[in-house]
Amino acid sequence: MRRYVLLCLVLLLILSSSGLYADTITFQEGDGGFYSTTYDLYLNPRNRDFASGSQGVFWTDYTTQDGYWTSFVMFPDIIGSEEGQIAEGSIIHSATLTIKTTDNPIATSIYVHYLYQVTTAWNLTIPQDQWETTVTFNNFGSSPGSGGVDGTDWDSAALASFTPATTEGLSILDVTSSLVEYLNSGNNFGWAIRTYGNNDGSNIYSSDISTVEYRPLLTVEYTPPVIPETVPEPMTILLVALSLGGFIGKRL
Repeated sequence: MRRYVLLCLVLLLILSSSGLYADTITFQEGDGGFYSTTYDLYLNPRNRDFASGSQGVFWTDYTTQDGYWTSFVMFPDIIGSEEGQIAEGSIIHSATLTIKTTDNPIATSIYVHYLYQVTTAWNLTIPQDQWETTVTFNNFGSSPGSGGVDGTDWDSAALASFTPATTEGLSILDVTSSLVEYLNSGNNFGWAIRTYGNNDGSNIYSSDISTVEYRPLLTVEYTPPVIPETVPEPMTILLVALSLGGFIGKRL
């Protein structure tokens, strides 16, 4: 009898969790997905009206003379109800952003790059679908002309950090908390990349580089929300479990 009850409980657990599964989805510009569009650019403090969104690389650097060259990357269409998107109500298990750097002449611990979650629109008046081609140092963020304000345009605490290799290399950054926030708030403004040592910058391949595999890649493992219409009533599940348990119990 004890074995029969235990078997029923196991069957009930299996049946009640049917339809719940973890899925992995990737987004990379040019991978054939409808929702893999990627915006990326850098703000140029030397040429403050330069729109860099069509460049094959985006530059991240700091110099005492010019200030910060801040880079940004964003996947604007990843959340939605269509196939190939992450539906609202999903459970995010993990998310990583993979970027490929072209070079970093002096790669030591002092030349760490930091990833921040962006918290405001890249521009407050320009439509989002035009940000990549029109946003510049002078019109970015909440305080145009500043090149972005730490703690206002992006979180003051870094989400992740990495030290680029001296030659080409991949960096895989954990952005799970960002994806959870995007789903909860609906505000998806991507990430900013900064470095703070003088003349320690690096080039990062953008979504406009000709080789698709070099472009920024977002990988998300998640469980989609359960569609109520497809989930059996609890009593139905229990009856099925008991019936199956009784049948198997007799065979034992």
